[in-house]
Amino acid sequence: DCGVDATGKNGTRVQIKTTTLKNGRLISSPRHMNRADVFVLMTGECPTFEFRGYCRARDLFMESNLTDLGHGPVYAVPQSKLKKKEE
Repeated sequence: DCGVDATGKNGTRVQIKTTTLKNGRLISSPRHMNRADVFVLMTGECPTFEFRGYCRARDLFMESNLTDLGHGPVYAVPQSKLKKKEE
């Protein structure tokens, strides 16, 4: 598993993260650091999800985003810091 859920027209590798928590954060393991260029957060339950935003890998995998939620170190970004449209 390469960790890529989609590939953009320009070859951008996209990984989609989901959570059932409406205010959930975009969370990724350090082992996913080089697997995608962009990480997208969707919230909800199958079959209904809502786009919450995205973050480029270089912005997600910053030391300031490193935390431990009780299961080892992860990178986490709150929805308020995610991009909502292409910028």
